[in-house]
Amino acid sequence: GGNADAGFYGNLLRTSADLNTTEARNFNDPFWNVAGYFTPFNSNPFRAAATREDLTDWNRVNGFVEVGYDPFEFLNFKVRAGADYSNRELEQYRPIEVAGPPNNISRPGVIRVTNAATASINLDAITTFNKEMSEDLNLSVILGLNVRDGKSESTIAMQPNLGIGGFRSLNNGLVQPVVAQGFAQRRLVGVYSQVALGYKGAYHLELQGRNDWSSTLPVDNNSFFYWSAAGNVIISELVDLGPVSFLKASLSYAQVGNDAPAYSTGNAFSVTLDPNINSQRAAAFPFGGFTGARAANTVGNSTLKPEKTSGYELGIEVGALN
Repeated sequence: GGNADAGFYGNLLRTSADLNTTEARNFNDPFWNVAGYFTPFNSNPFRAAATREDLTDWNRVNGFVEVGYDPFEFLNFKVRAGADYSNRELEQYRPIEVAGPPNNISRPGVIRVTNAATASINLDAITTFNKEMSEDLNLSVILGLNVRDGKSESTIAMQPNLGIGGFRSLNNGLVQPVVAQGFAQRRLVGVYSQVALGYKGAYHLELQGRNDWSSTLPVDNNSFFYWSAAGNVIISELVDLGPVSFLKASLSYAQVGNDAPAYSTGNAFSVTLDPNINSQRAAAFPFGGFTGARAANTVGNSTLKPEKTSGYELGIEVGALN
């Protein structure tokens, strides 16, 4: 019971401060073993470190490819695609522990195997126009399309009551193994633009805007727009400031939009394992031979709106004696 099935650190935190942890390293000693440890609700942390394992094999591959074309010196077309794939295999093992008085311990061994995979894809198509419109005026325009797609899948299998000590197999049990699967996917499509003007190398203005459509928002309200504007004047390009070689004043406003986590628009119930291998809750599913659904920790909102934050910035940059 309690947190006895936790690992080294969890049990160490719950160890009484007046106990000699150096002596506790000999976890087969009658005072420090399973039967004689100072409490039946925790385990000797050194025994936990030696006998319980969380083995992880994590593989990840990511990369991108980019193709560009310049039909004119001032015009560029570019397509960039990137992907990130990962796969994680986790095996968690807790041995059978049985001991007599004074603690009278009877802890069933547990083995739990998790296979989780994630995949994310990002695609950008960008058109860039950059040209000196006149001796004093420069114009830069960017138009873009962005598509992001991400999904995750997991399969978890657990044998909560091992039959033969030291034999790590989901089939080595006094009960049937429990299996749970999970899947999540989200997608976002956005279009964006940027216009930048420069005049006589001293005046600069930049405007940006983006509109996104997100699968995590209500279908009839899944579009949101946000924008930014920035301008600056390089005063030192206009007047002689003596020892001040550079002086720039700038002002900007930025608005950022954000969608929601996946499946936030409705109430969800999951048919799954207890997420904590160390849990000793009697009400964990399956319960009494019956499966069950666990309610999510958050309440869905069918009228969910996108998040927007905004900020202002005012600045002066000075360079002297240069």
